[in-house]
Amino acid sequence: KRAMSAVKFQRLAARAIAGIAGRRKVPFLVGGTAFWVDTVAYGLRLPEVRPDPALRKRLAAKSATALLAILKKLDPARAESIEQKNPRRLIRAIEIASALGRVPHLVKHSMFDTLWFGLKPSYEVGLHKMVERVDKMLRRGLVAETKKLLASGVSKKRIRELGFEYRAALDYIEGEIPSRAPLEKKFLTGRAALSARLARDTRAYAKRQMRWWKRNRDIHWIKNPKEAELRIKTFLQKTA
Repeated sequence: KRAMSAVKFQRLAARAIAGIAGRRKVPFLVGGTAFWVDTVAYGLRLPEVRPDPALRKRLAAKSATALLAILKKLDPARAESIEQKNPRRLIRAIEIASALGRVPHLVKHSMFDTLWFGLKPSYEVGLHKMVERVDKMLRRGLVAETKKLLASGVSKKRIRELGFEYRAALDYIEGEIPSRAPLEKKFLTGRAALSARLARDTRAYAKRQMRWWKRNRDIHWIKNPKEAELRIKTFLQKTA
């Protein structure tokens, strides 16, 4: 499988947006990793630093804590703003800082007129959707897919880079998720322990993403579909 980067995503998304606009339709960019969405919507100029295989190999065995300590020495400012528990992001930041002296400030130069919407469900709705998402992942065969990746020769390191869902599935396959996992004063075993781990990691990921979105003052946090519809009509009239 080919690795996707923010630079590649930005390029492909821009191409898709141009194609949609060329058909006189309005493109929507929905969900996804906050930073990647920003690279497209704001046209962020990303540093052109080639991957350093030797450096990546040396860093691969280090923990996120150790990687963060290295980044703090190279670029304290980036160490403060980065997703501090994501080894892949940390390694890339170290790679850039090692090549350029620091991770450069990202400059906005977007060619798009963008209307930002944010949805913030109630705690109860959010919890229900999280449980639903975890259940769907397991029913669709997350564990089986991870086993298939292993069987096809994809390295464990690469699988762990695919996201927290695959890290949890790999730990489950290798017996590294405790057979008895405490959660809300209950003890879970087997698939239930995996489900609890996925729920915990999903909550943590959602909190990190929300912290990022809250810094974006362009986002309109809408409460109902009618509000969204009114804002869309006003926006399209102004940009027509």
